Amino acid sequence: MRAGLVLAAALALAAGAGAADGDLLAAKERYLPPAQAVKVPITAIGWEEDLDVSATDLAEWREYGETREYLLPGEPLQFLAAPRGLRCVMEDDFAD
Repeated sequence: MRAGLVLAAALALAAGAGAADGDLLAAKERYLPPAQAVKVPITAIGWEEDLDVSATDLAEWREYGETREYLLPGEPLQFLAAPRGLRCVMEDDFAD
């Protein structure tokens, strides 16, 4: 999702649009194809202290199919330390 928004922002800037949120959203709708569901479950993991990716952003993955969303404690690079919460989510998902 984030890559799509970045692409939309780049296209909007190239087309002469400003960087306001409304412009970015309009560019996203104009340049991105509609979501196509995938046949496998999706696990969306975010971090409570992440200022760029919110629970609402994680929910956007629902467009693509069956999704489980987890908002774990910590900052965005917390995954590098392989915290217990992250390991549990991964273990649970692979067990299903």
